[in-house]
Amino acid sequence: MSEQLLQFSFDSTLGAVFIGYIFALVLYGVTCLQTIIYFHKCAKDSLLLKSLIATLWLLDNLHTILISHGTYLLLVSYHANPFEAIAAPPW
Repeated sequence: MSEQLLQFSFDSTLGAVFIGYIFALVLYGVTCLQTIIYFHKCAKDSLLLKSLIATLWLLDNLHTILISHGTYLLLVSYHANPFEAIAAPPW
């Protein structure tokens, strides 16, 4: 059993995390651009609609911060020992 555990490879798993992280950052950039364009072009919209869009943008910022933290922990902090990251996940 321990021989199988030592032969386990995280290459495909961590690669998928990294690709997903890059894809999420691209979508975050698109969201930021759309938000900026909206606030420049639609200044006459209601305060409720502007508040909703600002809230969604803030939630997207929070999401990006959290996935950046998690990806950093997995790919940098626990790089030498990925089993530790699985055994004791952060938070």
